[in-house]
Amino acid sequence: MAPIVHIVTVALLVALYLYGSKAGGVADAFFAILFLFIAFSNHIAVTDTYGLAVVTGNLVPILIVGLFWVREVYKPQNNYVFEMLPAWRYWVLPFAF
Repeated sequence: MAPIVHIVTVALLVALYLYGSKAGGVADAFFAILFLFIAFSNHIAVTDTYGLAVVTGNLVPILIVGLFWVREVYKPQNNYVFEMLPAWRYWVLPFAF
């Protein structure tokens, strides 16, 4: 499942670069669903020893980010237009890859 999510994420980033805001709604919806899924699937478990375990320190921030993406789906505010930026602004790209 993880390789598919990563491939779709890269494809959406390429689509945002090529098509700008036309692909923005799809990307917003994908990231909203992804963050909500991560919030509930990775931070809640039922264990033999403790029963229902919820890691609220992780669940709450990820849930908040997911809800912001949901808000972005219904009230878009992001502008996905890529402009020419100064070269020094790209210093983070090697870390992203």
